[in-house]
Amino acid sequence: MPGSPVNVGGELCFQKTYCGFSFDIPRAGALGPFYLVTCGRRVGVFATWYRTSPHVLGISCSSFTRVQSLDSALLHMLDAIDLGEAQWLP
Repeated sequence: MPGSPVNVGGELCFQKTYCGFSFDIPRAGALGPFYLVTCGRRVGVFATWYRTSPHVLGISCSSFTRVQSLDSALLHMLDAIDLGEAQWLP
């Protein structure tokens, strides 16, 4: 699932847009473990806890989980968007 490159805090990230909702995805070839964030400072799929934790720790109402695979994470992300459960938090 290729994404559009964006610069976030000096780091190159990639985003996809689905039904008007933009979310982060890992770079091609990224190694897991992968984490799905449906509510957080940044929303999407992240490779490693190190890249995930700043977007969810200390954030009230954040929602995240470790996932088995990138494909599974992407399917769950699309489902969360369809159900209106994905949300960027301040």
